[in-house]
Amino acid sequence: MKSTRALLILLSLLGLLACDRNAAEEQRQVVERENVATERKRASQAELPHFVPPTENQLSIYNGARIALLSGNREDAFVLLQKLRETEKLSIIKRDGLLIYAELLEQRDRLPEAIALLSDFASQIPPSGDVFFILARMHLRRGDLAEAERALRDATRASPELLRAWVALAELLEERGQRDEAEELMLRYEREVYRLGRIIERGSTLEERVHAIGQLRVALPDPRISRILASALQNDAFDVQRAALNALEFVGTANAVSAVQSYLERAPSAELKERAEEVLQAVTQR
Repeated sequence: MKSTRALLILLSLLGLLACDRNAAEEQRQVVERENVATERKRASQAELPHFVPPTENQLSIYNGARIALLSGNREDAFVLLQKLRETEKLSIIKRDGLLIYAELLEQRDRLPEAIALLSDFASQIPPSGDVFFILARMHLRRGDLAEAERALRDATRASPELLRAWVALAELLEERGQRDEAEELMLRYEREVYRLGRIIERGSTLEERVHAIGQLRVALPDPRISRILASALQNDAFDVQRAALNALEFVGTANAVSAVQSYLERAPSAELKERAEEVLQAVTQR
């Protein structure tokens, strides 16, 4: 009996040791898999293209094109942006310039060329929500709904904070009969509006407030957004007030009219007062 009991104890101990060894082996394999996954992620990130600082030549060309556009000289701007396209460095300045250049191509009824340009450029740079969003708009104008949907999904993945991309995708899916997903996207949009509203209203840093306001410049006028931006006009910071006015020009609705009118009476500078007058005109004519 004693020998049987001893044997059982020994087998039990051996079983526990085996379990410990198995657990240790499983843990080792988990760690090894995680290390491999980390290394693969690092390798894939290393292969992604990265933006570099713009060259002085790129800055000069881009600024010249912007000045030409502000002066109404689209032809000179077009020529300058062609030169920017030919530069080698992948900088944010080049990206922004090519977005303008593609839109100028579109205005010249060269839509296929504009789409080809942005499609090729998108494969050379880090994922850019702005590039995908403009590409989607061009596909929509061309009537290619499948490509437009693909570009909008790319835009939301590349820049989840780009609210106008979520709105555009929801509207497109609604048109295509995909109502459940469209409603889900609009719920996500509403949650993001609420989150950004809290950032703007509740003591975040100046940079965070201005950035959050910039995200509210969606292509869909929304009374909730309009209310948030109107309240931001009461902020003491010049940059916050200017950002709120710039956003209201695009998304302000009737409920912002009284706030902008009130702001006109106390605008801290002639520049902001003039901007408020422009915004008031845009809102009332919407």
